[in-house]
Amino acid sequence: MDRSVVTAIGMEGTAYKHAHTRMPVISSVFRTRKHHVDRYALASIRADKWPLSKRALLIVLYGFVSACSADVPKDPNIAPHAIEARNKIRVDLTVWSAQYEAAFKKVAADYEKLHREVEVVIETVPSQFYLAWQQTQLVGGTAPAIMQSHWGNLWGKNGLIICWDDYLNRDNPYTGARWADLFYTENIDYLRDESGKAFMLPFDLVFTGIYYNKSLFKKLGVNTIPRTWSEWLRDMDTMRSAGIIPLAWPGAGGPQLQWIAKMLFDCLCRDKFAEINQRRTHPEIPYPLLSDPEYGYGEVLDGEENAVAFSNGILDPLKNPEFAEMARQFKRLVPYWQKGFNGADGGEVFTLFLTQRAATMLDGTWDLIPLQEAIAQLPPQDRFEIGLFRVPTLTKGDSPFIPGAFRDVGGPGGLKFIITKKMPPERVKWAVDFVQYLTSTDVAKYVFSHTKLMGPPNLKNVDPGELFAMFKGVPIVKMEGYAADEQSLDEVGAYFQLFFEDELTLDQLLERWHDSYRRGVERSKDEWGWDMNLATLEE
Repeated sequence: MDRSVVTAIGMEGTAYKHAHTRMPVISSVFRTRKHHVDRYALASIRADKWPLSKRALLIVLYGFVSACSADVPKDPNIAPHAIEARNKIRVDLTVWSAQYEAAFKKVAADYEKLHREVEVVIETVPSQFYLAWQQTQLVGGTAPAIMQSHWGNLWGKNGLIICWDDYLNRDNPYTGARWADLFYTENIDYLRDESGKAFMLPFDLVFTGIYYNKSLFKKLGVNTIPRTWSEWLRDMDTMRSAGIIPLAWPGAGGPQLQWIAKMLFDCLCRDKFAEINQRRTHPEIPYPLLSDPEYGYGEVLDGEENAVAFSNGILDPLKNPEFAEMARQFKRLVPYWQKGFNGADGGEVFTLFLTQRAATMLDGTWDLIPLQEAIAQLPPQDRFEIGLFRVPTLTKGDSPFIPGAFRDVGGPGGLKFIITKKMPPERVKWAVDFVQYLTSTDVAKYVFSHTKLMGPPNLKNVDPGELFAMFKGVPIVKMEGYAADEQSLDEVGAYFQLFFEDELTLDQLLERWHDSYRRGVERSKDEWGWDMNLATLEE
């Protein structure tokens, strides 16, 4: 088996690192593109740059045992999927995003009425088993026709799934229009592998933003949504003066620190992207202006590129003033957090917001429905209307280092379709056809209107809903390498907590940040065999 396939299982061990927090983590890039098995994970994988660690090999063994014992469907008429036991052509779709199950089953029934020769089966596999289960099915040739997956670039690299590109460039038979034109194609492009192929087709998106109490905003006279960093601080001054916590903050757990850090880093260090990105995916395409929100799209910075950039002084907290600026700007938010913020977890933040002691909180689109349901359970006199706005951006008036506006933490992190390659061509054809039907405008409208959404659809003609409309076509963070590896990320987060509490000076923070990055680079070189020569790829 190809090492890059095996290594996918190795990543499962990090999937629930933040399981103690209420909110899921949107993953960071250290070694390469890391993935959480969690249903909200983001992204694509540079499989060819993932060497195998000893720990990964142990998890492979565990993963295959888990896959064999996973709580998956046992109906003998359903499994194994590769056996055609009936006269009808079987198209099975397996997901872990259970919120879609009822709508998908209704769509499947309607599809079967159109195509009597096809049987469509919708199944759900628990997320905690999904990665190991999916690999076992794909490698064994028993995979369902269509699956949800965050690891399509790994499976595609090993010839296990189809590439979507040829199909996307054809007309969708249910709309008569070019299929790709139905999508926000920038999210398809975001997931392409290093060769430029699209192995994953994103159906929905997730984003992060600021939830706010509309009633409190109106009462305090905050009548417009802040768009810039300075406007945001001004409005939070108003809230603080009224005795309201402006921004509830989970210092003891949760990914919010990483989200703000990513946005600041991507904004402040964007002008270093081209210098770091020595392994161009598309060297034939010139970079746009730095002010272009899609600057860097189609390219991926891997862990070794970031490590070389650190060693060359391009990404060094002690040598690059952008790191100090990132820390200074982040600390400007601290006066607006609740007392004891470093001891608060996501649950406490949720409670502060729900009880109207805090006017805002930073969270993901996936928590909209739980939040609305929690508010609906309050006594009538305690209920309030919520809104959502994007994290306000730094501007040149805030900082001299700004090459462009903030890009959001989010993107194609929910349901992404892949199609198994190891099955008869006729079955592949019908699998593609069902996804075309599912993503046709009228059918997709039905699905999204009958599903508790975790984010906006990735389809242009489908209403994302009032609160999610702001995320249509927004640019996504591309630079995330402010720490060298997972351990370094944790260390830097702890240093920031001390800095926020004035237990570290800015100079001390930068020194520890530099040392943590250096140690992370050395660990990475030892663990993954990096030779720090970007002209080579470690196998």
